Amino acid sequence: MIRIRRLSVQFGTQPVLESLSLDLKPGKVMALVGESGSGKSMTALAIMGLLPRAARVSGLVQLEESGPNLLGQPLLQAAARRADLAMIFQEPMSSLNPVMRIGKQAIEGLPGSPRQAMEQMRRLFQDVQLPQPGAILRRYPHQLSGGQLQRVMIAMALAKRPRLILADEPTTALDVEVQQEILTLCRALIHTEQAERAMLFISHDLNLVAQLADEIAVLYQGKLVEQGPAARLLSQPTHPYTQGLLHARPRPASRPYRLQTVADFGQPEAQPQPRADLNARTNPAELLRIEGLHKAYGPVAALHDLCLTIHAGETLGLVGRSGCGKSTLARILVGLEAASAGGLYWQGQPVARPRPQYVQMIFQDPSGSLNPRMKVGAALMEVQRVHQRCGRAQAQAQAQARACQLLEQVGLPAEVFQRYPHQLSGGQCQRVGIARALALQPRLLICDESVAALDVSVQAQVLNLLNELKVACNLSLLFISHDLAVVHYMSDRIAVMDGGRIVELQAADALLARPQAPLTRRLLAHAFASR
Repeated sequence: MIRIRRLSVQFGTQPVLESLSLDLKPGKVMALVGESGSGKSMTALAIMGLLPRAARVSGLVQLEESGPNLLGQPLLQAAARRADLAMIFQEPMSSLNPVMRIGKQAIEGLPGSPRQAMEQMRRLFQDVQLPQPGAILRRYPHQLSGGQLQRVMIAMALAKRPRLILADEPTTALDVEVQQEILTLCRALIHTEQAERAMLFISHDLNLVAQLADEIAVLYQGKLVEQGPAARLLSQPTHPYTQGLLHARPRPASRPYRLQTVADFGQPEAQPQPRADLNARTNPAELLRIEGLHKAYGPVAALHDLCLTIHAGETLGLVGRSGCGKSTLARILVGLEAASAGGLYWQGQPVARPRPQYVQMIFQDPSGSLNPRMKVGAALMEVQRVHQRCGRAQAQAQAQARACQLLEQVGLPAEVFQRYPHQLSGGQCQRVGIARALALQPRLLICDESVAALDVSVQAQVLNLLNELKVACNLSLLFISHDLAVVHYMSDRIAVMDGGRIVELQAADALLARPQAPLTRRLLAHAFASR
């Protein structure tokens, strides 16, 4: 169906994709995996003709073996051929116009009258199992959940009956239950029209890839290093890089103090350090107690009489479906939201909210949480200035020295001090976010989906860093995530939220072995579906 030969992409003198050759077959899913910057998204954008003019693209992309090269065709002619292709982007909210109703932007470019186009989209919304499709057509993007938005994007991609669907990280920001719904939908899209449709599925989540892909291609630094049937490649990888990717993922059977990274693979394996078991301690000291916390947005209650205790030196994992109140709780604890009712107790003393010097947050989107116009060093120094950790000119040198110390502490080179966020990789941006959170020497660090957007190898590096900093800085962690494999690896105890309430709280290993709540059992079944 799609024939790719020697596809290369270059910006200036820097090659980002080198001589890639793939064959995508009807009725099959080809997964493209690799680290951030390996060339996965560049491949999809090159096929779609969406790369900027500065990109130098060469090679061959054909819809049939004897068909014309899409890369060499005139713009209008290539656009007509690319009607056979459709792309589902990673972040649906960023892909949709926030000030246009869903229906109006969904029918853009469709043939026929607006009424006919609307009816076509309504049927497609039904096909992708969106509830009340007529009502959704009248809504704005912010009025839909993440899973609903992704279904809208899938329906829009199907509108012109494409022969190839390019899905670029379509489930990254979704909780495990919604991820499974999207995977089921993707399988149905391919296997209901086996003779006509194929999919290129781009992901860094090897668990999802194992459930969906028929074949896997592995990219490393812009080059194809391994390719083969999914079952064989995941069970018997031959390239050291692929082996490293598989070993960097947390596994439920073991919880070493340090995860093996891609860089570690092939090196002599060090003796694993035993993890300190907080649950074995008698009467651990109470750090933060939450009693009867309630938060309402008008008639909608996000938190219902929530009670929870975080102990000194503990990592408490918090999991649940999207919209269950995890991030609302985090925002209340750092003072970004005010509780409607309930109490907070810091080391036994009632507080309106913990002081910033005690509690800090690492946000989900590392680049989005940094000021794009402010250099990294200035951002780290600003924290100290706002909270009066440095005075005027005489303390400027101290603030700069502290900023450099923080960069060193999170494993970043000194030259990052003078860089802007857009000049850093995702993993580097997240390390800057961690450094900024540590600037006031907090006792409790809230990690709100802090590794969700990172590929598996960078994720392992950041998780190792958090565990090292926890010991070095005497920290407690509230670790929020929809990824139960990661939460289990990091946590001493795990709390499960549903509808603004804690429905289960157990030691991490006990929760995996003996889950009590029905929601916990469903989340575990989805999280470890292919393990």
